[in-house]
Amino acid sequence: MSNEVKNKTTNIINKLWNYGKPNKAALAGLRSSQSINSRQAVVVWPLLLEEMDRHDLSNDGKPNPEEIAIFTALRCFAIYQRGIDNRLLVSSSYDSELMNVLSHLRQDEQLQSALDRRIQTVLITSNIDSVINSLTRLVSILKAKGNGTPVDFAKLAQDLYDFQFRYGTMSGARRIALRWGRQYYWNNTKHNESKEK
Repeated sequence: MSNEVKNKTTNIINKLWNYGKPNKAALAGLRSSQSINSRQAVVVWPLLLEEMDRHDLSNDGKPNPEEIAIFTALRCFAIYQRGIDNRLLVSSSYDSELMNVLSHLRQDEQLQSALDRRIQTVLITSNIDSVINSLTRLVSILKAKGNGTPVDFAKLAQDLYDFQFRYGTMSGARRIALRWGRQYYWNNTKHNESKEK
């Protein structure tokens, strides 16, 4: 599978971050937008749409899978980055993928059952809008309760893109759900402790 969506998202995040001088208007627009169609999202359109190839743009005015995936990841980045001066983004690290980062937050027994319920909502549905709403809430929880661990939002964009398609006999939604479930439920802490003994 191609990493085109991931690469485009990385480029847009770099432009949003602008070498430590963030585009505050675009980040605020992303945080206040529910979708790429929102009026508040217009401020980020130049950054997003200039990264798209002509054949990737929607012809019917309805957002296509690539636009939806990239916009959602950018929105999550904007939510997570709010009020923080150093960039909380890492590229190409399995440990920094969103579900892995959430799995570390899951180790807090006070948060575990609430997180598990929200993760279940993500893992059982094949509806992209439901997944987007749940992921946005999870990123907000991670922002509030986490320790500022960097997250690979570009990989999230690629996952959301792949979620919307079929691969042979398996839907992308089920394939990505299984991948996310593995990342979230596999207890990395216990594995690392057993290696240290």
